[in-house]
This record gives sequence, structure tokens and C-alpha cells, in this order.
Amino acid sequence: MQNLKRNNFTAVFDRYETDKLYEAKLYLKDVKNEQGVIVKSRYWLKARDAQDILDKLMPGEEISFSAVLEVTPDYADGFKLLDPVVLTKK
Repeated sequence: MQNLKRNNFTAVFDRYETDKLYEAKLYLKDVKNEQGVIVKSRYWLKARDAQDILDKLMPGEEISFSAVLEVTPDYADGFKLLDPVVLTKK
């Protein structure tokens, strides 16, 4: 991967689920960039990326995280978020 810049985002916690492979996921909605523009309406993170705050989250709460924004034609909206790191519950 290229040396891409990390960006800060906020999102609203939606829910926590475990899939068929027993991998826990944290589902988010309304992911916004630093300018407050919604860049993804829905997004999920592996729960291990949010382990420090996972037990403190309630649906509807806002969190902040950093990730690398990569432009790619593989996604309908034209980009994906890579290597997310959850920072804090807001």
C-alpha cells in the first residue's frame, strides 16, 4: 500500500454483531469527514479495532476514528476506508 494520509472521521454507532464465522463487527452509520460531510452512509469495523470502547457504546452514540481513504473503482461510492483506528467515544 502507498504511504497514504490518515484522515479523521466521526460516525454514529448502530449495532454490534457476530457473523457466521464468529467474527465480531461494529456497525456504524453516517460516517463524516473532518468537514462534516457524510462520506459513507454505512460502514463496519472489526470489533477488535474498537475493543477499548466497545463495552461503553450505546446505539446512537458518536465515535471518532482515523483511517486511510483510498479511491478505488471496486466500490459503488468510489472509495474505501483502510486500517481504521478507533480513537474515542464522543
